[in-house]
Amino acid sequence: MRLYLDTNVFIYLSNRKYPYYVSCRELIASCRSKSIPLVTSAETFQEIIHWSKNKNRLKNGIEIVKRFKKIVWELFPVDETIVDLYLEKASRYKQVPSRDLIHLATCIENKIKHIVTLDKDFNFFKEVVSLAPHEALEFISAK
Repeated sequence: MRLYLDTNVFIYLSNRKYPYYVSCRELIASCRSKSIPLVTSAETFQEIIHWSKNKNRLKNGIEIVKRFKKIVWELFPVDETIVDLYLEKASRYKQVPSRDLIHLATCIENKIKHIVTLDKDFNFFKEVVSLAPHEALEFISAK
């Protein structure tokens, strides 16, 4: 089992004052102790930089990426295969933001069944199971 981490997990982990900080931190700790691989894509880190630029906090965004890329077991590229699958899913899920479809395509291509996110748009997807951090923690505790 591998868990794909969406961008918002890293954002919440970046500041103890953010809501969900504790549940994200506990999930990461539990996955480490159980050797459950945490994965994401290059798109995730691009989104962190985009978010930080919009907040006029680029330096902070770069630090977030540097710090949290260390917890990721595997960082998937966005390659031509992912883009082709992304385009297919864009036609199917017209109401879902484009960047979420890149994450979906990455999960499908890499046979990842679970994505950890607080983004409700992932609930539209039939191809993956969307888990909030506390749900992911319960899920791996039951394993």
